[in-house]
This record gives sequence, structure tokens and C-alpha cells, in this order.
Amino acid sequence: MLKKEDKKKIVEELSKELKTAKAVVFVNYQGLPVKEMSALRKNLKKEGAVFRVIKKRLVDLAFEKNSGEKIGAKEMEGQLAVSVSQQEETNFVKTIYKLAKEKKSLEILGGILGAKKITKEEVIGLAKLPGKQELLAQILGSLRSPISGLANVLIGNQRKLVYALKAIADGKK
Repeated sequence: MLKKEDKKKIVEELSKELKTAKAVVFVNYQGLPVKEMSALRKNLKKEGAVFRVIKKRLVDLAFEKNSGEKIGAKEMEGQLAVSVSQQEETNFVKTIYKLAKEKKSLEILGGILGAKKITKEEVIGLAKLPGKQELLAQILGSLRSPISGLANVLIGNQRKLVYALKAIADGKK
């Protein structure tokens, strides 16, 4: 049983994290073995996110303190865990989604992106988006493609000239 001071501390910490959070995901972890939950926490930490099991009432209090409105944690099914990311929005969601696909005991309930509450389907859609590094690589490839095509066209005439001169030189022998 948590003491009143401990509850206040938890609400303060979560409220502070929410102020700078880029994204939040709510999951029902009921039935997830401790070993797998520890592995999930470790993977999320690598992605710059935290994974906490917090009472629904305390989650509502933290959100109410932060934004002035409750998030409706009491209405969410099962045992609630909250994952908060201060960094990129998609990577930590992908980690949660991957485990949720493998294990039926972990269910995504919804989330918050920026200041907007998002549904389970929107969280899954976010998980399916390419990450920041993948998008940058795609953009770089798109920018590079016309330049390399132009270079090949410009070099093509010189290449044809070299082949023609070589054929003439071979013909004289």
C-alpha cells in the first residue's frame, strides 16, 4: 500500500515527464511475465522512453495537474502501464507494438501525441511509420537520384566517343 507522500511523489514525477513528452502510450500488461516486462523496459530505455506501472487514479491526477484535464485512465481496461518518450515518437512505439504483436498479454490501449489524445488504431499506425533515420535515408536517395542520372547522361557521350575511337584503332590493326 502506497503512502500519501509516495503517491504525491509519483504524480509529481509523471507530471514533470509529461510536460516535455513527445509521445505517451498506454498499455494493458495483464498477464505479461516479469521477465518480458523487464526486457521491454530495457529496450524502451534504449529508445529514450520510460515504462511505468502506475495506478489509474494517479495517472489521471498527473494528467490533470499537467494539462488541466483527466485522460480517462479509470475507463481503460486491465492493468495500466504508461510509456513516456522524450525523444523520437516512432521508435519506442515500434518496440511496444512489436512485443504486443508477439504477446497477446500486452495490449495497446491508446496514447497521446504532442497534446492530442490518440486511439489504439492511431498508435498502431504510428508504429508502422518509418523512423526518422529511414525517412532521412529515403529523402537523401530521392535527392541523389536525379543528380546521378544527370552525371550518367553527361558521361555517356564521352563514353561513346571513347568506344568509337577504340573501334577505329582496332580496325586499323
